[in-house]
This record gives sequence, structure tokens and C-alpha cells, in this order.
Amino acid sequence: MERNQAADIRMAGHSILERNLKHTLVSIIVVNRNYAAYVGDTIQSIRAQDYPWFECFIIDNASTDDSLAVIERHVADDPRFTVQTLPENLGQLRGALQVFDRLRGEFVVSVDADDFLFPNFLSSHMQVHLALAVPVGFTSSNFVEIDANRNLLTAGRGDFGTNSEPDQRGLKPAAEALRLSAISDADYARLSDATFIVPNWKTQWVWAPGTSNFFRKSALNVALPDTSRIFGHAGWENYFCTIVHILSGSALISQHLSAYRYHGKNAFSMAPRLNAVRTYRNFAARRSATQRLHALCTLLSRAGEFNWILSGNRFWPTLDLLAGIESTTPRKYFSSGEVQEIFAEYMKALVDAFGERVVFENLRKRMGRVSTWRLARETHGGRLPLSARWMLTKVEIQRAREKRRRRD
Repeated sequence: MERNQAADIRMAGHSILERNLKHTLVSIIVVNRNYAAYVGDTIQSIRAQDYPWFECFIIDNASTDDSLAVIERHVADDPRFTVQTLPENLGQLRGALQVFDRLRGEFVVSVDADDFLFPNFLSSHMQVHLALAVPVGFTSSNFVEIDANRNLLTAGRGDFGTNSEPDQRGLKPAAEALRLSAISDADYARLSDATFIVPNWKTQWVWAPGTSNFFRKSALNVALPDTSRIFGHAGWENYFCTIVHILSGSALISQHLSAYRYHGKNAFSMAPRLNAVRTYRNFAARRSATQRLHALCTLLSRAGEFNWILSGNRFWPTLDLLAGIESTTPRKYFSSGEVQEIFAEYMKALVDAFGERVVFENLRKRMGRVSTWRLARETHGGRLPLSARWMLTKVEIQRAREKRRRRD
């Protein structure tokens, strides 16, 4: 550890060790499936980090190539690494969650097994989290795009963070912040200029691919999904970026801190970015949108808990934010058959949390009369009792009065 002491965390010029504090541990998860050609680079990039306080779990998702031999060779005898093999391919999200209960870090990164990190990836993200004026659920950094042989293709996203407001930019003044001594004053100033807070109510997808995202473990704990409800081979960022952001916001770091590799077998993109051209796969984009429905399942299944967590009566407005992630309106989002099926499944949890009247009022605003009455009937086994019919009728009367007031 001696060679990495430059990564010390300092308070007012003093090491936190002098204050009897410990350095913050970062947990890294690498889920590999038949990436023997690239996973060695990934592991070496993790070992080369200038922030040494990390643990790394490598999960092999039932690979059929020589991935395990490559992994074991590159991990060698580094005690920070733990290797686990799965008997079947569970996909990235479910695979990563197999070790979630064993993570000791206060921050978590899921690194794709075909990407790699630049040496200052962990330290830069950690510095931003330590120096933000307001804590957020995760940070997301820019990246470069490379080919299978590490040739540079593009400089990532040129518009990364450019839509942020001036008052949402920057870190605390250097003298007031917890500082990583590995980051010089000049580097700190550049990092501050490159950091942009994204409030939770801004919901269009603005984040980089999975490897680029650095999460607070406490935010992940709140947002954990029910793994039995995960559809197919879901991706880590499709789920966690969505739900963690709408709960607590995020921040962008407009610096290139990792490399995204194209090799012809990428699950989402088929080619590097091009202006005015879609380079992602059509079926993959549709699958990603479906996977993001996991966030809705989590919120509805634990409605009572989230009603408490989301202070200021934010539960129903938070559901509306999911529409923004999909670049659509709440009415169009809640009219989707997939969304309404999920509401039907979790109606009891909603009613238990809010009572029928509040649920019917909120569904009527978002879905319209026909869908609301249908869901109400399904909740009661197909036949509405008189009390529920009267309650729905009162909701309709209230809606009519509101409509007249707006017209007048």
C-alpha cells in the first residue's frame, strides 16, 4: 500500500487517519460472459487505480471460453479480488446481485468485462462525491470509444453535461472540501469545472454506459429490486441509473475516465457514435425500455415504504418521472399495456399504502377513466362492491368539477 499513499484523503490538510477515520472502500463488480479476449485488460485497469482502497468481485456468468483461466492469471495473488463462478448465465444485473450482500464498500461500480478504467477513475469519482455541495445517488463520467485492439475511435459524448444550468455546476471551494491528495489543486479545479449536478426531476437519459457510473451503496440499498421479478438478462445501468436518479439525483463528470470497447458483439450498440445516425441496435433499445420497468415494479411493490422515504408527498410525482426517462408524457407512459399490467399486479400494495380513494384519484389522472375502472374491478376479483363503485363515481364527479373550473 506504500506506493499508493498519495491517494490519502485529507481534511484541512490533515490525513483522515490522524482523525481516527478509515479510508472509504469502493466495491467493484465485474460480470463476465465469454470475454476472455478482453477481461484481462479490464482486471489490469482495476489493479492500476491510483485509489487503492477497493475490493473487486469478478462473477463469471457460465462462460464457455477460457475466461476463467484468463481471470485467474490476471488476478494472481491480489487479495482485493474475489472470483465467483455461476452455473448458468443470469445476465448482468442478476449476476451482480449474487454478491451484493457481500459488498463492504460505501460506493459501488459495475465494470463491463470488455471495458477498462483509466488510472484516475476511482479517485476522480470519489473526489466528486466527497466535494459535492449536495450528496447524490451516483456520478457518471464521460468515456472514449475504442476498438477491439484499443485503437481510439471517438472522444465519447461531446455534449456530456452541456445542458446543465450554471448554478448546478462545480464542487465546493478547494479549501472547504475533503480532498484526495492524489488530486492536485489544478486537477481539482479542472474536476470542479467538469462536474454538473442533474436534479432528480430532470429525467431524460443523460448518463454514460454502465462502466462509467459510480453509486452510493446506501442509494442502491434503497433501490434494490426483487430478483425474482427481473425480466431476462437485464443490465445494471438500465435499472439502477433510472431508479437511483429519480429518487436522489445524479452528477455528471465531463472528463474521460474510462474506455468503451467495440468488438462486434456489443449487446446495445453496433458501432461508435455518429452525428444524426442511430448506432444502437433497435431490439436492444426496446429491450432496455422494457428492462427499465423494473424500477416501476420496485416502487409499486414497496409503495408504503417509498411513500415514507420520498418526503414531501413525492411518491406519485416520482412515478411520473419514469415517463421522462422514456422521453414521453405521463399519460402516454401510463397508457402502455405493460405499465398497466404492472399496476394490476401491485394494486393491493398501493391500496394498502394509500387507501382506495387516493389510488383511484391518482390513477384517473394518469390513465383515464376506462383503465382506472378496469384496474379497480381486477382488484376486487372482477366485480366491484358498492363502496368501490361509489368511490370511483366521486372521483369522476371531482374530475368533472376540476375540468369546469379550468374551462371557466
